[in-house]
Amino acid sequence: MDNKTVGKSLSSLAMDASELANFLTVDRHIGFNCSSQVLLKSVLEDKHELCFSVVSLLWHKLIATPETQLSEESTSAQQGWRQVVDAMCNVVSASPTKASAAIVLQADKDLYPWIARDDEQGQKMWIVNQRIVKLIVELMRNHDRPESLVIIASASDLLLRATDGILVDGEACTLPQLELLEATARAMKLVLEWGDTGLAVRDSLSNLLKCRLPATTHCLSHPSAHVRALSTSVLRDVLVIGSVKSNSKQEEIQSTKHVSPLSQYLSLGGNIDWHAEIEKCLTWEAQKGHAAGVSNTFLSAASKELGYINIPFLFEYIQARQLIGEWPEQDLAVGVVSVKGQKLDIWREKDIAN
Repeated sequence: MDNKTVGKSLSSLAMDASELANFLTVDRHIGFNCSSQVLLKSVLEDKHELCFSVVSLLWHKLIATPETQLSEESTSAQQGWRQVVDAMCNVVSASPTKASAAIVLQADKDLYPWIARDDEQGQKMWIVNQRIVKLIVELMRNHDRPESLVIIASASDLLLRATDGILVDGEACTLPQLELLEATARAMKLVLEWGDTGLAVRDSLSNLLKCRLPATTHCLSHPSAHVRALSTSVLRDVLVIGSVKSNSKQEEIQSTKHVSPLSQYLSLGGNIDWHAEIEKCLTWEAQKGHAAGVSNTFLSAASKELGYINIPFLFEYIQARQLIGEWPEQDLAVGVVSVKGQKLDIWREKDIAN
C-alpha cells in the first residue's frame, strides 16, 4: 500500500472509529511509515471522541485476539495481538496525550491480580496481563513522545500492579515484567535530562524500581537463563542511573539556591544510592540462599558481572560461620565484617525494605 492510497484511506475513515481501527491493524509488510503517521495525526487532531473510540476498539482486539504462530514472512509486531500493540503505539504517536490517557484507564480496569491459578480462567488472566504489560513496555520505550511517557510514568499504582507478579509464576509471566522494569530504568535516564520539570515523573519511576529491586535481584538465581540475563540487564541499567546522577551531582549542588521548596521536596524521593540498594539486595539473597541450602552459583556470577566483587566473599564468610555453628542467627546485627581483607556490610531483612 503506497502513501497516496494510505492517505485516501485515512481521509475516508476520519469519522469511522471501527473502520479506522481495522485499517490500523491491516497486515502490511512495509509497516506504518512517517508519512502515514503524519496523516493519522491529522485525522485524530482535535477529535477526542474518535481517539478514545479507536483506543477502545483496539483494546478489545488486544484482549480478544487469539494467540497465533509466527510465520517466517512477518515480524512479531505484524501478527495477532502483537500487531494490535503496534497499531496502538501508532495511535499514541499521533495523539500522545489523549491516547495514553485512554490506555491507562483501560489498563487500570482490566489488569488482573498476579495470582497463580492452574485452571482455564487463570490462564486467561495471565494472557491478558502479559499483553497489557507488553503494551506498556512498548509505550515506555517510545522516548520520542515525552507526553506519553509522563502519563504512563505518572500512573504509579498501575505500574506497581503490572510488576507485582515477578516471582509468582514461570518465565512467560516473569519476562514481560522484567522488560517493563528495564524500560523504566532506561526511561529514567531520559527523565533525568529534563531537570526540575521531570521531578514528579522521576520520583514515580524511582519508587517503582526501588520497590522491585528485591524481586529483580532474586531473579538472578532463576532457572531460566533468559530471566537471569534480563534481570542482570535491569540492574545494570539501574546502576547507570546512579552513574548519571553522580556525574550531575556537582551541577545540582551549584543550582540548589535556585530550586523552589516544592522542587526540593519532590527531589528527595529521587536521591537514591542505587549501588548501595542493589548491594543490600545481593547480600540478602546470599544470606537466604545459604540458609535454604540453595546454590549461589548464578548469584555469585551475576554479582561479579555487575561489579560487586565482594559478594562472593560473603558466601565463604557464611560457610565459615556455619561450620562453627554461629550461622544463621535469628536477628543479624548490622555491622561490617572482613573476609580475605574485603569489607562486607551485613543487613537485616527490615533494612532491605526501608
